[in-house]
Amino acid sequence: MTRHARIPIAFLALACAALLAFAGSAFAQGEPASAPKKAAGAKASQDQLQKLLKRSPDADANGDGKLTIDEAMAYRKKQKVGAQSSEEAASQGASSQPAESKAARKKAAVTDLPADLVLERDLTYGEGPNAQYQTLDILYHKDTSKRRPAIVMVHGGGFRGGDKATFLDRVAYFGKLGYVTMTINYRLTGVAPFPAQVEDCKQAVRWLRANAAKYGVDPEHIGALGGSAGAHLAAMLALVPKSAGLEGDGPYQDQSSRVQAAVPISGAFDFRPDSIRRTGMQVDDVALVPFLGGTADEKPDLAAKASPITYIAKDEPPLLIIHGTADKRIDVRQAEEFGEALKKIGADYELVIMEGAGHVPNIPSMPEYEAKVEAFFAKNLKLQAEEKE
Repeated sequence: MTRHARIPIAFLALACAALLAFAGSAFAQGEPASAPKKAAGAKASQDQLQKLLKRSPDADANGDGKLTIDEAMAYRKKQKVGAQSSEEAASQGASSQPAESKAARKKAAVTDLPADLVLERDLTYGEGPNAQYQTLDILYHKDTSKRRPAIVMVHGGGFRGGDKATFLDRVAYFGKLGYVTMTINYRLTGVAPFPAQVEDCKQAVRWLRANAAKYGVDPEHIGALGGSAGAHLAAMLALVPKSAGLEGDGPYQDQSSRVQAAVPISGAFDFRPDSIRRTGMQVDDVALVPFLGGTADEKPDLAAKASPITYIAKDEPPLLIIHGTADKRIDVRQAEEFGEALKKIGADYELVIMEGAGHVPNIPSMPEYEAKVEAFFAKNLKLQAEEKE
């Protein structure tokens, strides 16, 4: 299934402006418009409404298959408010929140859990000297006799920073929905460049499968969720086969490291030099250089190997790709070109473009998009109704 969803605020503005301009020209002066002008204007306004209805079926508030000017204006207002909220949240970022609010949220995620859920923190999925970086937190259900789907959450931070604790509230949220949830740390570029980050994430998935019985995990239904650098890594978990040579030399090699569904949010999917330039990024990007160990021009082969888009194949799992048009860190064209490449092979994916949203929009605060993520995982990871809390 291929779907493109775009919340077209700019388009809505143009459509509504055109409609109002037509109405104003006909009635503002109290003079009737000529019949030919009326007909042309009416046709133009109807064309605009039809285009809007085709792009955004949700604008049809009463579901009658027809879009009125009032419905178009109401939808525009609703989406503008949502986009502004998203942009504000993205521009502020987690670091701008008061320390006490962040601490309170994390504490609540750890302590305010139902009695049937267990949270284990700071486990290691690695061995040897790298184990100190290869840690995870896992939330599971006390009754492990019933196998449940799992979601692996991968933090962002430009491959240079970030921590698994930022996902604790999401771990708790999806755990309450019936999943086993896990948030992971991985080696950052200050410790090792690519492919260490991908190898670690793949090793974490293998660890989860190796311990499936212990934590009540259905090993055939594991998903990944990540934002920014975490989005890139989540996409790699979905797309990269064992034959690519990115498994590393860590343990659990008898287990698969691929996931069955992924939600990358605000991710970069093509680091090749031509794509970097075409999508408005820099070959010497401050995060990309330490990740590749050089610029994309200096490391073209490695840049291709690090790009999720180069692994697209017909057997890939479903993807829900979310990106904002006002993302100043990773241009939306990265997501759009990724979507076009997926479309060419008939992949099962949905590309959701959030008009006016910035880098890593605050999805939990936006019910429409939160519902999309929930429905995507429930469908593709086979979350049974009786598993939901």
